[in-house]
Amino acid sequence: MHSILKVVLVVFFSLLISVQSEETKAAGTDTFPTILVAPCKSKLSFAEASLIVSVLNHESGAFRGDYIIKINPFTFKNDEGRLDLKISDADAHKMTRGLAVEFSGKAISNKGNKQQGVKGRTDPKTASSGNVSFVVTTADRQIVFNTTYKLVNN
Repeated sequence: MHSILKVVLVVFFSLLISVQSEETKAAGTDTFPTILVAPCKSKLSFAEASLIVSVLNHESGAFRGDYIIKINPFTFKNDEGRLDLKISDADAHKMTRGLAVEFSGKAISNKGNKQQGVKGRTDPKTASSGNVSFVVTTADRQIVFNTTYKLVNN
């Protein structure tokens, strides 16, 4: 009799969790993982650019975080600011299933709010990690950064 009660309780709580999960989805309060991006470098004509991206969190249809770009040896060209990558909820769900996603967005500099275009593509190796390519368009060139990413559940 005791084991039947355990089974009934397990089934009840499983159904309760399932119903709450469906209600959360219906209410539009999906939770998305945080994206961790590994630091990377890109060769330029006479310099090297390095990119550091903070943790990217999902907010209102985009993944947002901070960035730092350092140009060696031309340190006066260094930049930092806010990264705003438009990734729809549907595409964010694709990422969690290990599917490739293309995205676009902008890098907003802390120096006078100047904006640069950003495009990219994920190339998943597993459902939670893979390669990512960022293409940053500046006034005089495109800089391609190839690195890795990891999805971490909140």
